[in-house]
Amino acid sequence: MIKVIRSFIVTRLWPHRISFARYTVVGTSSFAFDIVLMIFFSDVLRWKPMLAVLLVQPIIIVYNFLLNKYWSFSSSLWSHKQVVKYLSLVVWNYAFSFLSMMVFNELLQIHYILVRVGTVMLMVSWNFALYKWWVYRPTL
Repeated sequence: MIKVIRSFIVTRLWPHRISFARYTVVGTSSFAFDIVLMIFFSDVLRWKPMLAVLLVQPIIIVYNFLLNKYWSFSSSLWSHKQVVKYLSLVVWNYAFSFLSMMVFNELLQIHYILVRVGTVMLMVSWNFALYKWWVYRPTL
């Protein structure tokens, strides 16, 4: 079993280590930027966390798209399909973020930072694979 796991890691995952490391750097900086903006809008300006999410997400989306496209996944193509795929994923992540904040913060009264950390962790788990093999995959 260990041989199978090692083989999978070496043959399937190891070639993507640089992309994954860059994706992690972009994601970590995006996360820090996201949390700082959430705290600013929610605690300093006293806006509702749901409103803060609505305003912060577009900023993070553009930041994340550009850095991942050019640096993490080295994609220089600007295709209509790529933009549509990215925007589809963005809409899903945006809705997921908003609904999570509404349910867990507004209804269940869980602190907005904990809700945001949880939603970001979940989104990271599916975003790398979708960016790598669906959004930024070179179109033929």
